[in-house]
Amino acid sequence: MWIGSGDVPILLPTYAPGMAAAFNTATAQDRTYVRTVDQSQSVDGMISFRNQTGGFELLSIESSEPLHIRFRVKEKGGLTTRSETF
Repeated sequence: MWIGSGDVPILLPTYAPGMAAAFNTATAQDRTYVRTVDQSQSVDGMISFRNQTGGFELLSIESSEPLHIRFRVKEKGGLTTRSETF
């Protein structure tokens, strides 16, 4: 998945789009994400957290390397923002 603005596109790691889609949408995607990408997560935990936050909007990519990405997100259901690293 390519994101970015202007002349500087950024390639997200292949798991990032699946992670975002699973977090922001339906239970079937949650199950697929947990089964294929991150077995340390629980579907019930993801649904509960999503219900609390409303999902997330990507605000910016702070850094991106082949095996490391740092980005900033905002809760869709609130004002909280945070940085994450994968």
